[in-house]
Amino acid sequence: MYILAAIPLVGPLSVYYIRKFIGALTRATKLEEQTDWEQMSHLKESIDGWITIRAYQENEHFTQKMNSLQDKYIQASLLPKYINSWLALRINLIFVFVMFFIFVMVIIVKQQVDKVLLSMTVIYVVSI
Repeated sequence: MYILAAIPLVGPLSVYYIRKFIGALTRATKLEEQTDWEQMSHLKESIDGWITIRAYQENEHFTQKMNSLQDKYIQASLLPKYINSWLALRINLIFVFVMFFIFVMVIIVKQQVDKVLLSMTVIYVVSI
């Protein structure tokens, strides 16, 4: 009964966060793929030109570039995990808000409604 009253409050907010999540996750996935491609391309070029690299003593330069590309890839590969955590936090906050709203409603109407129904509502909300 009280949960149905919270749906108009939660629905638009959830849709807003999910839309932002999908857009951010798409961009993060593209960034991850791009950095992976750059890393693999550099590795292939280094393997193909290893004789030239050694002849001109550019080992250190190519090693530093590979390390830099690996750092970028690791950062890009962590972005989707961070974005998932961001969404999980927002959804948890929405449910905390709903639980708070329902508890306030239970306190307000505790004199007009049967105590058993109120206790069942509280137990149901806590079990979610």
